[in-house]
Amino acid sequence: MPAPPLDARRMRVTDDDRWDLLGARCPACGHTVHPVRVACVRCGRATEVVTLRPVGTVVASTVVHTTRPDVALRPPFGVALVRLVDGPVLAAPVREGEDPAHGDRVALAAFDVGEGDERRRALQVTVAGS
Repeated sequence: MPAPPLDARRMRVTDDDRWDLLGARCPACGHTVHPVRVACVRCGRATEVVTLRPVGTVVASTVVHTTRPDVALRPPFGVALVRLVDGPVLAAPVREGEDPAHGDRVALAAFDVGEGDERRRALQVTVAGS
């Protein structure tokens, strides 16, 4: 079965069938964001696509108990805000069975979510070293 589609503003598949976490960095002011944006949110200048390291620190977390019907994950599931070592903060679901706390070092891993034609690749938070 082929790999599910990726959001090209968030990730890309590498030649060795791995993935890169993508962001945008402003060459003028140095601000870095995720996902990719064509213009800097701080100064408005054009950005460059960069590869971000998929590791960081939890700055907040919660448990989702209710979702809309179109959300592929079924509650309850954890969500963490992660400040990447490269600067951006992003939200991602937490791997089932893990419970990262504020200040924990974590990694982002790709996983498949959804079924059939709705199947796609997304990111999830994993406790570093697990």
